[in-house]
Amino acid sequence: MTIIKYIRDFIKTCPHLDEFHQGIGVDYLREDATAYMIESVPVDPIVKKFMDGGSIRQFAFNFSSREVYGSDVLENIENIGFFEHFSEWLEEQTDSRVLPELDARRMPLSVQATTPGYLYNNELDKAQYVIQCNFKYKQEA
Repeated sequence: MTIIKYIRDFIKTCPHLDEFHQGIGVDYLREDATAYMIESVPVDPIVKKFMDGGSIRQFAFNFSSREVYGSDVLENIENIGFFEHFSEWLEEQTDSRVLPELDARRMPLSVQATTPGYLYNNELDKAQYVIQCNFKYKQEA
């Protein structure tokens, strides 16, 4: 299985996701609100290489949502507030060692937000919000 699939399965367990969402897309964000997406971000996958051929690796990704958007300040605060809760949830999962389940060759180490959530793109009544994240794991030779 691919790393992005493991991460997607993990994020599906987040209690802050809208209960009416239509799933989490990969490299595709549905036009309707509320929709979620994971997309990989270019980064050197090898953080540290060991003499035995093993390594510490990383997978950088964006987690995005499309939300209802407009002049309602409270609604927009709620939209961006989701990402604050999501970031805290990732930190709690890392601290509790509740991480994406990987295959036998790979051991998860951490998952964290590397930026706060931010407005990425907006239209008349919908907006895309993004948070950048990083997943680190140890891979055996």
